[in-house]
Amino acid sequence: MTVTAAFRHRVAAILVLAVCLLGTATVRASVDIVIEGVNEALRKRILAQLNLALERDDAALREPRLRLLHLRAPEEIVAILRSAGYYRAAVSGDLERSGDRWRASYRIERGEPVLMADVVVAVDGDDEVLHARTAAFRMGPGTRLRHPVYENDKKALLRLANQRGYFDARFVEHEILVDLERNRADLRLRLDPGPRYRFGAIEVADIWLDADLIQRLIPFAAGEPYDAAKLIGVQRTLQDSDYFSQVEVLPRRDEVVDLQVPIRIDLTLQARNRYQVGAGFGTDSGPRLSLQWDNRYINRAGHRLGAALSVARIRQALSGGYTIPFVQGPKTSLGFTATLAHDDTETSVADSAQFGMQRLGKRWIFDENASLSYLYEDFTIGGTQARTGLLLPAISWSLLRRDDEVYPRRGYRIGFGIKGALDGVLSDLSVVQARLSGKFIRPLGVGRLLARAEFGAMHTTEFDRVPVSVRFLAGGDNSVRGFDYQALGPTRAGEVIGGRYLAVGSIEYERPIKGDWGAAVFSDVGNAFSSFNDAFAVGAGAGLRWRSRVGMLRVDLAYGRVGHKDSIRLHLTIGPDL
Repeated sequence: MTVTAAFRHRVAAILVLAVCLLGTATVRASVDIVIEGVNEALRKRILAQLNLALERDDAALREPRLRLLHLRAPEEIVAILRSAGYYRAAVSGDLERSGDRWRASYRIERGEPVLMADVVVAVDGDDEVLHARTAAFRMGPGTRLRHPVYENDKKALLRLANQRGYFDARFVEHEILVDLERNRADLRLRLDPGPRYRFGAIEVADIWLDADLIQRLIPFAAGEPYDAAKLIGVQRTLQDSDYFSQVEVLPRRDEVVDLQVPIRIDLTLQARNRYQVGAGFGTDSGPRLSLQWDNRYINRAGHRLGAALSVARIRQALSGGYTIPFVQGPKTSLGFTATLAHDDTETSVADSAQFGMQRLGKRWIFDENASLSYLYEDFTIGGTQARTGLLLPAISWSLLRRDDEVYPRRGYRIGFGIKGALDGVLSDLSVVQARLSGKFIRPLGVGRLLARAEFGAMHTTEFDRVPVSVRFLAGGDNSVRGFDYQALGPTRAGEVIGGRYLAVGSIEYERPIKGDWGAAVFSDVGNAFSSFNDAFAVGAGAGLRWRSRVGMLRVDLAYGRVGHKDSIRLHLTIGPDL
């Protein structure tokens, strides 16, 4: 009987111990990982690859698995450090438990890194682009051996070869020789690109537009060396043409014959007519409404026709245009335009008619607009009324770069233009005018710094007959804030008449507050002048910003001062920053 009781006690103890062990094994392990002895970059790299770090948030992690991962961790860390060039690294680790949490700590002795000594990266053949890419290899003599960098640069070189039509390219030599005694490594890498493939037959989907129109947008022909960048350029050009809702440029590598790759271009036409209705508000313009109609292709040659009506407090305009696309390549067009407008501001009233032709194209990296138009304007300003006709040849260049269309943190827009008229050549007077403008956006801390400037100069001997639209005036939402629209400039009998010169500058700092809301402080300076001895106007203030889907909504309260005159004005605008 006594033996039986003792046996029962032993069985009970074993069962209790098993239950405890089972309970311990089934409780989720929570782990804190501490890495010592390396910089922050290496610590993050180790945590990104260490299996214990990858599994520590796994709900299925239990103590037995945790201990196994901890035992393997030093070996894994050594391998990670070797890939970073530290071949003499030593790692020790501890695993401690406190309540329901575990602490895994690893102390690392990195040792000195292996440095690159003799580096040879070569490409067979005479392709200059591939040879130039070898110079960009990041592991040069004296740099630390980094296996991921080596693999990435090697893949980039092979990818470039494929993009340039070397589809059979292969590395005939690729090795890193590590000498631990001298703590150095030599690299040998040589690419045999093989033959370069060529463009084969170019097949364009049958669409309503003339095939010649599409061919003018393709900058290569069958038989030319293959280059994937040209295919990407064709796709972008076709998409930007506004003719097509869908564009696919497909190299048929599975149909290669005699090293020639057939190209298939599939296109889906946009709807012929586009209608747009717009509404907005600005303190300069007041409420505004716009209506626009465009016929994307009125004939098989892709010619366009459009008309627009805009109505606002200070301006009402009706315009129309006819465009012939791609007259000298994919970036050029020839247009014929006509505009009727009525302008009524605090300083002037003008009725104008303008019609002419313009050629849009590219000049180096700039967008170029060369035009010839006739302007007739009946205007009143500063108590003087006149009617003037001008034949205006003009040319302008602009450049826009930005990292985001709606809310850029980095970007710029610059422009320069010149126009003029000659008395007696369908013109009532001689005048020449030049403008230079720029706006720049740069990140500054969590916010943005915005700066803009505009300069202009005009020469004429008959200023009183110069149309209002050609004179320089300042003030308003996008000029010197704190003043009404076009309220700044030389005066006569107390009324603004505009100037021969213009100089306006602005600097603004904008900082986010919460979500899409932000705040800004700014200072503007400038004026329109008869001479640069005239007084500059200064505006300063603060405002709120809200990022909408169509651009930034800006509400600014600005104080302005020019001479002894003060002004306070609320400004409200909406639209993209660049």
